[in-house]
Amino acid sequence: MANFLSYDIPARRTKSARVRTYQRLKGVDFSSDEAQVALQRSPNSLNMYKNYSVELGQCVETRPGFRRQVVFPEKEDNTVYGQLFFENRTKTVTKIQPLFHVGDTLYLWESYPQKADTLDETGQNPGLSALYTGLCCQDSAMMVFDGKVYILDGAHYLCFDGETVQEVKSLALTPTTYIGRDPLGGGTQYQQRNLLQDAFINTFLSDGKSQDYYLSMTDIDEVVRVEVDGRTLSADEYTVDAEEGRVTFTNVPPAPQTPGQDTVLIEAKKHTDGYAARIETCRVMAVFDNRLFCAGNPETPNVVYFSQRNDPTYFGEITYETDGKEPTAVVGFMRIGSQLAAIKEESQQEATVFLHQPVETNIELSPKSYPADQGLSGLGAAGRRMCLNFLDDPVFLTTMGLKAIGKLSIASERSIEHRSSLVDGRLVNEKGLANAQLCAWRGYLICLVDGRMYLADSRQTYVQAATGHTEYEWYFWDNIGVYDGSGAFRPAVSVLAYKDQLYIGTDNGVVLTFNTDRINDDSGELSAEAYTDDGRPIFWCWTTPFDALGQPNRVKRDNKRGGVLELKSMSHGQVKGKVRTNRAPWKEFVRVDGGYFDFTDLNFADLSFATEEKSLVSFQSKQKRWVKKQLMFYGDEAGRPGGLYAITMEAFLAGYYR
Repeated sequence: MANFLSYDIPARRTKSARVRTYQRLKGVDFSSDEAQVALQRSPNSLNMYKNYSVELGQCVETRPGFRRQVVFPEKEDNTVYGQLFFENRTKTVTKIQPLFHVGDTLYLWESYPQKADTLDETGQNPGLSALYTGLCCQDSAMMVFDGKVYILDGAHYLCFDGETVQEVKSLALTPTTYIGRDPLGGGTQYQQRNLLQDAFINTFLSDGKSQDYYLSMTDIDEVVRVEVDGRTLSADEYTVDAEEGRVTFTNVPPAPQTPGQDTVLIEAKKHTDGYAARIETCRVMAVFDNRLFCAGNPETPNVVYFSQRNDPTYFGEITYETDGKEPTAVVGFMRIGSQLAAIKEESQQEATVFLHQPVETNIELSPKSYPADQGLSGLGAAGRRMCLNFLDDPVFLTTMGLKAIGKLSIASERSIEHRSSLVDGRLVNEKGLANAQLCAWRGYLICLVDGRMYLADSRQTYVQAATGHTEYEWYFWDNIGVYDGSGAFRPAVSVLAYKDQLYIGTDNGVVLTFNTDRINDDSGELSAEAYTDDGRPIFWCWTTPFDALGQPNRVKRDNKRGGVLELKSMSHGQVKGKVRTNRAPWKEFVRVDGGYFDFTDLNFADLSFATEEKSLVSFQSKQKRWVKKQLMFYGDEAGRPGGLYAITMEAFLAGYYR
C-alpha cells in the first residue's frame, strides 16, 4: 500500500470582536486628552445634565430652555447687577417682591408672577416700578434682615421696607454714649458712637447748682435736643458753645427727686469724615449671630465690620475685626457651623480664609467680639459673589478652580480642598472669571461666567486619587443669554434661584427664567416647547471618548449589527449621530426620532407611537481600518430634546497598526 502524507486542515479563522458599552453616564472631563477620558464621562458634552426630578437622574438629557420674564427700560448701562426675591411677610399675607439692580436703578417687579417682558410706546415697562436711582453701576449685595432688605453697592447703604427705599443713615439709631455724667464731665461710657449717625446723646445727673453742662465731645456741629425731667426745652432756654461742647442753661436744672437718676438729656451732632463711608463703601455682607457683617471697603479692605445685635442700622466705632496684616480685600462670607468664614483675595504672603467665632467679652460697651480663630493658607477667591455654602460644603471660586473649606480626619482641623479638576481645563481659562457668580439650584452648584454655566452635581462625587479629596462630577451649558436687535449675543451675567426656578439677568436688561415649570403631566417631563432658548434651538451633544477599545495597536472594522442606542423616550425627542476616526473627520450617520405618543403635546408632523420609557435603536457607523473612534450624539432643532442611557458599539479586530 502506498504511503500517504496526512495534513490537518486548519479551521477557518474566526473574527475577534470587541464590544464597548458606555453606560451609567456621569459628566464631562475637560482636563484630560479625549483618548484618556473615563468611559462614563464625555470630553465634549454640551447643554446636558441629569434631571433628578424624573427617574432619579438615570440618564443624561437635554437641559431645559429659557424664556424672557422681565425687560427693563433701555439705558446706557442696562446690566442686571443684582437680584433678590423679598418675601414681605405681614400677619395675614406674604407678598413676593422681586428686586433688581439694573444699571443705576433699583426696580420692583410689580406684576410678579405675571411676566413683564414688553415696553410701552414711551419705552417704559408698566409691570415695573423704579424705587431708587443713583446706584453704582457694579455688582451689589442685597440681604434680608428682620423683615427688611438691606443693600450695599459700594457707595450707598440702603433699606427697602416693602414700600420705600431710604438711606440707612437716615434711619440709624442714635446712641446714648454716656450716662450718669456730671455737669463738668465724667460718667459711664454706655454705647459706642454709631458710624452711620452723626447724632449722639449724653445724660447727666444734675447737682441742682450748675448751669454749664459739658458734652463728651468738643467742636460739635449743633445741639438737636435738650430735655430736663422729660420736658423738651425751647432754644431760648439754653445757649450752646459748639467749640467747647458746652450747654448753658438759663435756669439751673433741679436735682433729681430720686437719688442717682439722670434728669438732663442732651442730644447733639458731630460729623466725622469717613465714618459712614466705612460701611457705605462695602460690597459684601452676611447675617451671622443676629448681626449684619460687611466688608469690601477699598480704604480698609481687610477689615470686617459688624452691627449691634438685631440692629443693622447701628455699627459701633470699635465693632470690627481685622483679617490679616496684608491689605488684601475680603470678598465674601460663608457660615460654617458656628463660625463665619471671611474669604479674601489671593495673597502670596498670608492666609486667605479667616474663621470668625463669637466670643463673650463681658464688656457692656461691646459685649461680643469675633476674632479669627485661625487662618487657612491657599488661593483666595477670584472676586465677589463667588462664595457659597453648597449643601454643607463651603466652596469658593479661585483662579485655579473651585476650592472648598474641608476637614482633615485628624483633630477635625480645616483644610483647603479642590473640587473642580474635571472642568479646570476650561473654567480657569474663562476671560470673565473675575465676574463669575455661584448659585445653588436643584442640588447643582452653578458657576455662571459670561453666558456659560458649569454645574457641579452634589449627587455624583468621586475621590481624586492624587489628593484623596472628594470632587464633583460636572456638566457644561453654553449660550445662556439673548440676542439684541442688532444680532449681537448678550450674555447672562447674574443668576438667582428662587422656589425651584432659576432666574438669570443679562448685560442688556433682560431677566430670563428656565422652563422647568412647563410640565406636561404628573410624570414631571417637560413639554417640547420647554426646549428652546428664547425661541432659539438648543444645540446639545454627548461625545464619547476617542476610544481604541483597549487595543491601540490593532486596526478595527465596525460590526454592522453591533451598534445600539438606549434612549429616553421624550416628547418630540430626536437624536442625531456623528462619527470620526483617526483616519476620517466627523460625518453624520444616523437620525433617530425617540419621541413617545403624548396627546397633551401632539404634533402630527412628528408622530410616534412609542410609549415605553426607554427606546432601543440600532445604528451603523460603517467605519473601516480605524484605530481610534469617537461618537457624538446630538440635537440642533427647536423643541427636539434627547436623553441617553447607554451607547454600545462593536468592532472586529484586524491586523496590527503599521
